[in-house]
Amino acid sequence: MIILKVFISLPMQRKFKYKNSYSLNRDLGIALKRVRNKKGIKQVELADTVGVNRSYISELEAGKRNPTVETLVLICTALEVPISKVFIDAESIQ
Repeated sequence: MIILKVFISLPMQRKFKYKNSYSLNRDLGIALKRVRNKKGIKQVELADTVGVNRSYISELEAGKRNPTVETLVLICTALEVPISKVFIDAESIQ
């Protein structure tokens, strides 16, 4: 019961900007690609580290894939970036 009261008392900081998964996937892909490029990592290198095909990374960055939380954690770990930062970056994309 105490947990519920704490949860209810937390104010909503902002509205969720996405109305569908396509735009979220697109912006998430763009954010991941920016991080990967900034770190100078090739798609094939990231794919090998994460254990997926290079084409999966390409499709993810193009917004054509809906990654699992597990895959996002593996990618963010490989890129040495907090998953929260990727979501924050994705949300700031116009």
